[in-house]
Amino acid sequence: MVVCLLSACGAQEEPSANVPLPDPDASVQLPPPPPQERILYTLSESDREETVQTDTGVVLLTSRYGLPVLNAHRSDGSAIVEAGTEMEKAALAAVGAFNEKFTDWSDEGDQEGDLAQIAAEDYAWRSQEGIEWVGSYTTELECTTYQTQHMVSVSGLYYSYTGGAHGNSVYLAWNFDLDNGAFFGPELLGGGELQTAVTEELKRQCAQRAAEYGMEPGEFFWQDYETILADWQSYAISFDEDGMSVNYSPYELAAYAAGGQCFEISYEFLEPYLSLQGQHLLGLVEEPGA
Repeated sequence: MVVCLLSACGAQEEPSANVPLPDPDASVQLPPPPPQERILYTLSESDREETVQTDTGVVLLTSRYGLPVLNAHRSDGSAIVEAGTEMEKAALAAVGAFNEKFTDWSDEGDQEGDLAQIAAEDYAWRSQEGIEWVGSYTTELECTTYQTQHMVSVSGLYYSYTGGAHGNSVYLAWNFDLDNGAFFGPELLGGGELQTAVTEELKRQCAQRAAEYGMEPGEFFWQDYETILADWQSYAISFDEDGMSVNYSPYELAAYAAGGQCFEISYEFLEPYLSLQGQHLLGLVEEPGA
């Protein structure tokens, strides 16, 4: 009896014809890894318009601001309204910091209220003196945005007319680090070599521009134009797909008749002088040091 049992244990059973054998060449199908958390940022625009007029319908003030608005989304495209993770919490903080800048700028000093009061007083004085009301006071802001995976650059042109012979335009710019949730200046992009290289390039372009009018740079621009150019980081610096723009409003670098002065500097020129962090922010490399 024992011998039979042992013999049965050692026997090789033939596989059943009805049971399929595994394919030794078939790859093992593993479940896909969970999706990596990722934040997507998009930009939209909020238009703010206001008109102030007298009881008789005379328009005293018109204002229009086209303000950029930053939005955060999950990988599936859903908007992040309430944070469910630490990464989403940081994203909402970045969105808040960005949008607050433009809300604060448009509300600063209650611009519409102050200008409307000044316009009303100007209109009343002109009416009393029999002087024609030539048109309403005006304020406008137009913004252009450029975005990489890690930063947003906003270029703004602010126009105002508050009576007088002509209105005035001012170039504005804001640059925002999406990774750190903070605005930054061009000094973050590189050190002294960048500062010097851009200054020399601006001087070259100024000389070229003045020569087009048959003038020396010190004649076309203010006599201390080189000192102004050396402080280029303090003016309106913005970025787009081609490179960096250095923008001087009327009166800043030259007389009003010369208009605003805008200089374009390519990424090809800038790249040798950029820090690794600067290259990363501008989207020239995937990761710092890559």
